[in-house]
Amino acid sequence: MAHAFEPFFTTKEAGRGSGLGLSMVQGFAAQSGGAVRIVSSLGEGTNVTLWLPHAEGRSTETAPLEQSGPVSGPTQARILVCDDDGDVLTLVGTYLRDSGYTVWEANNPTLALQILEREQPIDLLLVDYAMPEMTGPAVIDRARTCQPGLKTLLITGYAEALRHNGVCGIPILPKPFKVAELSRRITEILNELSPCDSVGSHNTLL
Repeated sequence: MAHAFEPFFTTKEAGRGSGLGLSMVQGFAAQSGGAVRIVSSLGEGTNVTLWLPHAEGRSTETAPLEQSGPVSGPTQARILVCDDDGDVLTLVGTYLRDSGYTVWEANNPTLALQILEREQPIDLLLVDYAMPEMTGPAVIDRARTCQPGLKTLLITGYAEALRHNGVCGIPILPKPFKVAELSRRITEILNELSPCDSVGSHNTLL
């Protein structure tokens, strides 16, 4: 009970589990202004209750998601995605390729850094915050020693990161997210001037 919300906490033996995923539930609740509570009784079972604030005002229809690529921005950009969750990795990678980006996928930080060194320049590193081998910010630090000025986006459902609204100035996208929000944030970041651009460099995104 005391460790249930910790990322990657598991009672299974090594190699048999990577966590309950409740850190993402807690992060979603905190992001929404709510809370989550666990009540468990030995031999009877466990209840996980998610508390969310009541919506204010009238409901509105949700506009359908556009299936096309980003509204604007360099759709030929080269993006490296690093996430130890295979489902998230595949979903994000497929969407970005369908949107016209060149994409590399890495399911661990070591592979991501190897790809970055081999394929640079990379235009954007999209990385998960909490991974067993190395945190997202640590991956970004290592990546920027290889490619200074690398643009990054941190994705996470980890409550601690969301509570501080980011990590050391790194742009953050809370999980769960819609593809429309992912597209918007990527477009914004790719359209921002990098430090090299601001001092007169004429490098362009591929």
